Amino acid sequence: MIGYQSTMGDDGARLVPVIRLPNGRQVTIASYCAAFRRVRSADPSQWIDPRDWDNFGCRADRLLRQMRDAMAERINRHIAGYGVGRKWSAEWQRGAREVAYRLPRRIITRERDCPAELRPRLAHRLYQDWE
Repeated sequence: MIGYQSTMGDDGARLVPVIRLPNGRQVTIASYCAAFRRVRSADPSQWIDPRDWDNFGCRADRLLRQMRDAMAERINRHIAGYGVGRKWSAEWQRGAREVAYRLPRRIITRERDCPAELRPRLAHRLYQDWE
């Protein structure tokens, strides 16, 4: 999470943008970027010290995946409509995931198993179950 921290410089107090790590530490964006570059260039199986990132140690490839996911989430959070609307509901996501899983394995699937928003696009692959 990005926040601001007050620091005292030669010209007085100023706010510096900081990123809060999972272990609660706050680091500047410059040090976060430097750490990202170090982790990206590290061997994927290298063990990362628990004090550096989380309360538990982890491998460099797992840490890099977490850092990339966090950056993508921060970027997407500022898009208008992100996380809002019916397509973000757990039920809609489950239905879409099930249809995506089922369609490559079957030529036709039941209409009631498909979310309403996807039915017009998949009409040629659906049938009505009159049970």
